[in-house]
Amino acid sequence: MAQAEMPKDHLTDYERAVCYYALPRVLNPITFGIIVAYAVCILEALVAIVVGIAIGHQLTLVIGTVALGAMIIFGLVVFFVRALLSEVRKRRLLEAARRTPDAAQDVADLPDPFATHVLLKRPTHAASALYACTENDATIQYLVDNVAHGLWKVKTPQDTEVFTVKVLRGPGSFLFGQDLPRLLGVYRDGNEIARIVRRFSFDSAIAQIEAQGDGPRLQVRQRGIYQGDRLVGRIYPLRSSYYLDIETAALSEGMLAYFVTVT
Repeated sequence: MAQAEMPKDHLTDYERAVCYYALPRVLNPITFGIIVAYAVCILEALVAIVVGIAIGHQLTLVIGTVALGAMIIFGLVVFFVRALLSEVRKRRLLEAARRTPDAAQDVADLPDPFATHVLLKRPTHAASALYACTENDATIQYLVDNVAHGLWKVKTPQDTEVFTVKVLRGPGSFLFGQDLPRLLGVYRDGNEIARIVRRFSFDSAIAQIEAQGDGPRLQVRQRGIYQGDRLVGRIYPLRSSYYLDIETAALSEGMLAYFVTVT
């Protein structure tokens, strides 16, 4: 059997806290509201240009043209500055967390916010079709074999198959460059046990994880994992690994299938 690629990095306690709690609050993504507001301003400038041309009013045409140019420049500057500030904040927080040693294991007075969580990691870009999904201490929990395009087999370290993931429907035409399948099926012994449905969104892909039977129904949006309206976990990239940080009770085959196929 080919040797599985394993992520080698170690996530410190403080990096984990920063990635789970701090970064989602500090970073400023370009939200749907901002996109709509900016689009309205651009549309108003275009309307002024059209009206100026239609009625032959030179002043209206000039105002519309100047406004359109100003809005384009303003948008480029604002979006660039927001992205730059977010990246600077992210790097500062992660660097400070990286320099902070792990909390002492024998300090009983410190509550562990992740006591009920499972932490798994996998390579962000696997160099081979076979890679390992491990715990933070590099203990292998699953082996993931991308046996063909759109087909993954997830196995135990003892090479026992846990489930298979298949692409049932390819990328949609309105995902703005996101090469993500719209529908994946999760199977065990030929029976479907879960489905992963990706839905349209302007700012980020939204995935609905629908388990068959009594399994938890989860939604992934902006890398947060929700059961109903309650946050139960996150997926976050750091250095060479993706991390799945989720409450033990919410970890299902469908959630694991999403994690091993996400890019």
